[in-house]
Amino acid sequence: ILLNIKEIVLKADSPGERKISLSVKGPTVVTGKDIVTVDGIEVVNLDHVIANITKDIEFNIDFLVDTGEGYIPSEEIKQNNWPLGFVPVDALYSPIKNVSFKVEDTMYGRITNFNRLIIDVETNGSIETKDAMSYAIELIFKHLTPILEVGNRMEYLREKEEEVVIDLESVVKDKK
Repeated sequence: ILLNIKEIVLKADSPGERKISLSVKGPTVVTGKDIVTVDGIEVVNLDHVIANITKDIEFNIDFLVDTGEGYIPSEEIKQNNWPLGFVPVDALYSPIKNVSFKVEDTMYGRITNFNRLIIDVETNGSIETKDAMSYAIELIFKHLTPILEVGNRMEYLREKEEEVVIDLESVVKDKK
């Protein structure tokens, strides 16, 4: 059951810890649809199986969910003021499932010596692909900007480039 709980994908509209719950009576298949959420929290994968109840029993779970970034193992999750009986579960906050890219030769007008970068981003559905790309570019820029000041940028070796404007709305396709 804990492994299935780890696979539940939630979407939050604001940061912060919240309590959601699940309560069913068996026999039944327990899925994400059975989770009762609060305002600002949405279960993305409603058909995800959490458990199979085969007897006439009640099955109740309370969840404390939070927002964050990256991966936090259960041992590092702060359990301040948690009610007795709550079990921490590894937190995987990354909405990215897969990223791939390829570079192709392409033309711009009559000029044929251009390359086109094709990036394929697959998310878990909790964010839009264009938001994931925007955030990734922001992080790359943040981490690489200090390196720009290390040496001479060698701008004198570059020819003046034409500015190419790309309409990302027409290029980006959301894959969920």
